[in-house]
Amino acid sequence: MTAAHHHANAEIGAVEFLRLPDVKRLTKLSRASIYRRIADDDFPSPTHIGSRISVWVASEVQEWMRSKVANRIAPCRPSPLPR
Repeated sequence: MTAAHHHANAEIGAVEFLRLPDVKRLTKLSRASIYRRIADDDFPSPTHIGSRISVWVASEVQEWMRSKVANRIAPCRPSPLPR
């Protein structure tokens, strides 16, 4: 590995790709649910790395999962009662 190649990898950071079976396993969602959420802008979009290969960035899927947990445990504030 050249010094320039090593430097480029250090700047980008480690990126892990997930294939659809991995995403399904992690999220417990079906293929249809994943693509429906993508269409609804409620799930990270895949990246196409080949003519027939789609992958998801693992950190984006993990962040989506964390956001779902955060929404679940966010304190619910009751709406004020009308006077």
